Amino acid sequence: MNRSALRFMIIFILLPQPSFSQSNDQEAIRYVQHRLETIKAILRTSPQNASNACVEALKKIIDNKNKPLTTAQSLFNQDIKFTILRALTDNALLLCSVDAQTICSHQHSNEIHKSCEEIINEVQ
Repeated sequence: MNRSALRFMIIFILLPQPSFSQSNDQEAIRYVQHRLETIKAILRTSPQNASNACVEALKKIIDNKNKPLTTAQSLFNQDIKFTILRALTDNALLLCSVDAQTICSHQHSNEIHKSCEEIINEVQ
């Protein structure tokens, strides 16, 4: 092994890894799911303000979740499915949070007041 490859491996091992990169990090998964549910609650109050991109991103999550894995598929395929689902969720968060912020800025009813505060506080 050459020196630059060894140096790279040492740096990679010593650098702290972000918590979201670990598929078993339940706290990170709960956070992301809570954030998505908060955004969806806001969008439900004014569905006509949800963009097509947001709606399509949410549909892709549902489609991926509903796609069954057969028992013949390996744990590796389950990890791939989780990674895809995580990417789809991140995409939905990006696309739908803009729509939720727009709804909160124009319509701040008591029904969504707490949800809007959560979204606004995370942006700041």
